[in-house]
Amino acid sequence: MRTLVIVYQHLAASDLGAYGGAQPLTTFDEFASRSDVYDWVYVADRTQPVTHELKQSCGNSFREVSAIEEIPESVSELASEAADGSTLFLNLSSETSPEQLDQSFASALDAWKTATRDSDSDTPSTIIVTANLGAHIDVDTLDAHPERSVAEAAAHIPLIIQPPGQNVSRRRTKLLTSDLIVEALKVISESAASYQNFRDSEGAMQISYQSRSMLAVRTEHALLIRSRDGDDSDDDHFLSLYLKPEDFWEVLDVASQYPVVVDHFFETGELTLPQQGDDAS
Repeated sequence: MRTLVIVYQHLAASDLGAYGGAQPLTTFDEFASRSDVYDWVYVADRTQPVTHELKQSCGNSFREVSAIEEIPESVSELASEAADGSTLFLNLSSETSPEQLDQSFASALDAWKTATRDSDSDTPSTIIVTANLGAHIDVDTLDAHPERSVAEAAAHIPLIIQPPGQNVSRRRTKLLTSDLIVEALKVISESAASYQNFRDSEGAMQISYQSRSMLAVRTEHALLIRSRDGDDSDDDHFLSLYLKPEDFWEVLDVASQYPVVVDHFFETGELTLPQQGDDAS
């Protein structure tokens, strides 16, 4: 098995049709229709992007591309290094329009198909698409202020995996963080059965991010944010609760409607919404 990993610097999951994006992206949409689409994948650590972990696991089989016209040569070079069980990593770092985004992906897929055909290899290939960050944010500002919160649109990234021979789309709704992409690579290199076990396993019930001044907890149905305004006092904080996935842009704070949910979280560490018909207060 050989694996090609394509990582974009900025690619919001919500920009892709597979995640509800309104603008057609022909190549991405067609690819997703024959792949495993992981619905809820979030950046684990904005200071350690996906590329950092992948560089460690891919060794020298890595190319960083800043222009679409560089893609065919870079993919050809990667393919020439490919051996059975190898993982190849193409990092597309340029900022692009939706049309250029789809063009860059089409160029990478075409170049990979040509290169693997010319190599006369019967080794099957898996292709993975993901991103370092979602919606565009100023990385320099984040680095200077690591305590600041990141909106869900910036933390929510796509993860689309196409195993060899797959012709249907499978949706995976479990919560994942981006550090598990390296685990996915590991099980893919082991066997098809290992990857199927990873794909079909239960995800985390909740994931969290914590800095000096902010705590964010996400479950399948809610996002809770506790932030401090430059004060370490436990009494001086702000609480917000948003229902997910309906309130994608966090515009309706419902913390006042669910005081029991908030209290239960700080007592137990579990963020659990009441069942329909239960008393939320």
